[in-house]
Amino acid sequence: MSTPTSLKQVYIDEMKDLWSANDQMQKLLRKILPEASDAKLGTMLSRSCNGIERHISVLKALIAAHGEQVSKDHCKGMEGIVAEATRHIGHRPHKGPLLDLVIIAQYQRMTPYPAPAVRESTAQAPALAISARICAGSVRPTARPTSIAPLLTMIVL
Repeated sequence: MSTPTSLKQVYIDEMKDLWSANDQMQKLLRKILPEASDAKLGTMLSRSCNGIERHISVLKALIAAHGEQVSKDHCKGMEGIVAEATRHIGHRPHKGPLLDLVIIAQYQRMTPYPAPAVRESTAQAPALAISARICAGSVRPTARPTSIAPLLTMIVL
């Protein structure tokens, strides 16, 4: 990452960092997806991977639309979160409901990380004459389940 000299560069740097964060999270989710024993959890993880892929596509398009090199900047923050999640999953119990609970906990560890950067980038967009509709409608964190409580209840019981 270079030292930003303009609001546009701050915006582009955020997009490149978000791309890396999303990419790292998606790789771990794809790795743990087959480990889920609960079908609903597997579906949620699969949908999350698909949502992350769409988000990455939007980030690439936004970077390209500004005439910038379409590349990501390695996100060290997400690297640490993914390493921690991987460590917890690595000490996993045997397959089944208990492992599903570990997967859910680690998923929840990772998903809030990109949200502040997305909000900040969306706030910067009007100053850069970027359509707020594009940013608010397309560039957003991966949708989380509306309520994971029923799944947790089912796993714990």
